[in-house]
Amino acid sequence: MRDSWDYSNSTSDWPELASLVPNDRPQFPTDALPPVLKDFVEAGAIATQTPPDLLACLVLSVLAVAARKRVYVQVREGWREYLNLFVMIVLESGARKGVARRIATAPIEQFEREQVDASRDAIATALSELRILEAELKDAERAAKDEGGSGELRHRASELAQQIERFQIPTSPRYLVDDATPEVLPPMLAGNDGCIGVIQPEAGILDTGARYSSSGEADHSVLLRGYSGEDLRVDRVKRGSIVVPQAVITVCTMLQPGLLAELAAKRRIRDNGMLARFLYSIAESNVGFRDCEPPPIPSARQDAYERLVRRILNLKPAGDGRPHQLTLDSHARTTFVEAMKATEVAMRPGGRLSGIRDWGAKLTGQTARIAGLLHLVDQPDDSEPWLREVDHNTVAAALRIAEYFEAHALLAFTDMGAITAVADALHVLEWIERTQPATFRQRDVHRALNARFRYAADLIEPLRLLEQSAHIRRAPEPGRSTSGRKPGPAYEVNPCLLA
Repeated sequence: MRDSWDYSNSTSDWPELASLVPNDRPQFPTDALPPVLKDFVEAGAIATQTPPDLLACLVLSVLAVAARKRVYVQVREGWREYLNLFVMIVLESGARKGVARRIATAPIEQFEREQVDASRDAIATALSELRILEAELKDAERAAKDEGGSGELRHRASELAQQIERFQIPTSPRYLVDDATPEVLPPMLAGNDGCIGVIQPEAGILDTGARYSSSGEADHSVLLRGYSGEDLRVDRVKRGSIVVPQAVITVCTMLQPGLLAELAAKRRIRDNGMLARFLYSIAESNVGFRDCEPPPIPSARQDAYERLVRRILNLKPAGDGRPHQLTLDSHARTTFVEAMKATEVAMRPGGRLSGIRDWGAKLTGQTARIAGLLHLVDQPDDSEPWLREVDHNTVAAALRIAEYFEAHALLAFTDMGAITAVADALHVLEWIERTQPATFRQRDVHRALNARFRYAADLIEPLRLLEQSAHIRRAPEPGRSTSGRKPGPAYEVNPCLLA
């Protein structure tokens, strides 16, 4: 027997429709940054007429590059985090991403130029010494051959060969690389103490390697290991082996909104967990509302920022060459653990992070890294920040920044179609708008959309989201005049959706 409802409701009976797609786009909390960074970011945003989010994310990335492997945060025994970050900034074309990048990275680029200039003489001297050793080896081998291979001459040639094998030529330091594929990173890491930073105005490092791959997709294993600070071993037939202990890579990439879904569509980058490692910022563009004659960054704020970055670049490792350890004080640790518990709950079914659990699982580690970076700069003149514990205020500031990235990650993953429940709910909503049912049962949706929803139970979560957002609501059950199996739940459709 066909169901029948007494359907006589009006729009006044319904609450206001809510969006299924997360639309909470908070602005970066610049007041959570230490004063020097806050002043620079806010003044730089005015000078470049860009959203503060852009410069704030760039500045955090610059600090991560500068920190390298000098320090790490000890969250608890057996869990430590280097301070490198993976950041993805989504902003439309023409929003002056390149200009913001230049002023943010200027201190590192200047420091790198100075280091390159200072290393030229040492490199030239080493190359000269190597050529001399190679000439001596050639003479010793020739003499050993001419004189019948006496033991003394053979021993001398062997010593020279071993000395050449162990000879180390200093390299020009590199802190930043712009246009690079994942394949060229291992030799760069090997020559730079296992650290490198990639800050680029496009998504090149994630995409350019595809042209060298038979599958048409880039190999991101180097980046994946560099995110976690793992040992890197690369074997190549023609180039030999490269071994980098505890490789550390920072990546900050900026791309246009349309490229986000395109990037996520690449199967490997979606399945290998790369997207789950990024902090996302979908900044609100101010193109069309910009001041054409903005004031420049005050020189005092620019100088203070540059001194701060240079101080971090000049941090020395421990006496044994190892990185220094940052630890949380008791109050900070309690705050951090409570936040970690809340994140764990948020990843449960139905929680706000249930659709991006792989990203949420890395959020606490990312927060610890941000706290470490804030700790390095909260006292601008401290040259040994590892002698102080990370305090509660620093962790609280890092958590506020993490909340910003969480809200933007929900937006980003929705744009990428990666939040399954939301995507499923949108699919059901499209069916409602297309077929215009005033009422329906769960079984009706299942029959119509069984290509997507194999089991009726697959509809429980998307229908729940549609209820929460006031697109539908449970209908009162009509009287049943026949016995038999009870039908599935019935729903009324918000009249706003009916043409």
